Amino acid sequence: MKKFVLVLVAALVGGVLALQLDRYVRPEQPLVRVLDRTPAMTVGTQTPVDFTEAAKRILPSVVSIDTITTGMDWFGPVQQAGKGSGIICSPDGLIVTNAHVVGDDTTGITVHLPDGRSLNATVKGKDPVSDLAVLKVEAHNLPPAEFGDSRALKVGQWVIAVGNPLGQDHTLSVGVVSSLGRDLSTNRGGVLLDAIQTDAAINPGNSGGALTNAQGLVIGINSAILSQDGGSIGIGFAIPIDRALRIISELVEHGRARYGVLGFEIMRQPGALRYRPFRARFESQYGATPPETGEVVMSITPNSPAANAGIRQFDVITKLNDIELKDRFDYVKFMAARRPGEKVRVTFWSQGKVQSKELELVDINEI
Repeated sequence: MKKFVLVLVAALVGGVLALQLDRYVRPEQPLVRVLDRTPAMTVGTQTPVDFTEAAKRILPSVVSIDTITTGMDWFGPVQQAGKGSGIICSPDGLIVTNAHVVGDDTTGITVHLPDGRSLNATVKGKDPVSDLAVLKVEAHNLPPAEFGDSRALKVGQWVIAVGNPLGQDHTLSVGVVSSLGRDLSTNRGGVLLDAIQTDAAINPGNSGGALTNAQGLVIGINSAILSQDGGSIGIGFAIPIDRALRIISELVEHGRARYGVLGFEIMRQPGALRYRPFRARFESQYGATPPETGEVVMSITPNSPAANAGIRQFDVITKLNDIELKDRFDYVKFMAARRPGEKVRVTFWSQGKVQSKELELVDINEI
């Protein structure tokens, strides 16, 4: 049986297909005007005979992105070229894309506009957790995309993917919403939450491009595919625009997204609590048998909510609010939706005793 891997859809890197398909609530008052949605009453919702009008609406607002990344090989520093897509979200040059398109060691970013211009871009903000980034180019009177409502999507609805697959810029493909609410782990250790699944063709280079409804309104940002070899097999995933808008607004205003944290790191090795030698170490150390499910605390940040609550290294977090932690994904998914100031009830096993305490989350950037 062939193995399927969820990969983030970046692009051609050094001429080779890279498996890099390397994520919240609608903002009450978007920080930039262009993030407002087009009023629903101004856009027809009937099924079109074709998609030419939708193409006219969205194609001028989708750009191609070239990146240069510095890496290392046996002989020293080397440069690699990457490709991705982006969506114009303001007339003065704000462009949203995936964080994995930009990468961590990118030394140059060029945005190719539909009108033929190529402009240098800088990173205004980036958030690997949501896999979103905002770029800035020096330009005026650009045509921003219009945003729809991803919460209104239904399985079977027509959708359109637009981007730069395999270096073929301004490419449009059509499919349907195959499923909604997908929560998925990626090949980079991250998560896609509440993702839109589609069979519209998405390939490396589509990352950061638009997924629209049949009227050409953006309802998602293409980010990942399930693949055997890095190419499309008709199972692609997009970040819902309703999840993306708040992160985009924070990146525009602050250059970063705000997440609430408890102040500890958990063990990355899956299933450790079911491994007999590991459990034996607990029993030997504490004279008590640890739970079989939960997440093991590996480190504590001093003066954090967790430290102040008495949570210690090798304690086991078994529940957050009413969510039982059966694996690391449960923990990551829960925390990705939390904001500073929220309160969370933490149930944990500590040296043979189970405790439950309510903690107030703090900003990840402030501890």
